[in-house]
Amino acid sequence: RFKKSPELLSLISTQKNLARQKEYREAHKIQIEAQELEQKERERYYEDRQKRIEMHEAKIIQAQEREMESLRKKIIAGENEQKKERALKLERMFQRYQNAKADIEGQQRKDKNSLKRGQANFNPNLSQMSRASGRSQ
Repeated sequence: RFKKSPELLSLISTQKNLARQKEYREAHKIQIEAQELEQKERERYYEDRQKRIEMHEAKIIQAQEREMESLRKKIIAGENEQKKERALKLERMFQRYQNAKADIEGQQRKDKNSLKRGQANFNPNLSQMSRASGRSQ
């Protein structure tokens, strides 16, 4: 808030005293001088106020930019972490697939080998029942 300087307050007081003493010309001169001084003081006050506001705004903007950069870095770090986790999960899934594939292929080889061994003992002329009954005899 604008505050009048002691010099300005003194001029205003002098002007009022001169007016009470009916020295109007001298009071008018002092009044004009006081008005000019008050205008200069107000201009200086508003210029200083505007500078303080601009400095404060600049500080706020700078703080927001720092915060924004910090958040950007956190986002990038989070994205990188997610990429690593996805790659690791994909690697695990691929490994499970490889293991399952190897198990299935092994089982298929076993089944194929047992079928080959079974076919060597298989006589198409004998039914399964007669083979089973022939073994029990």
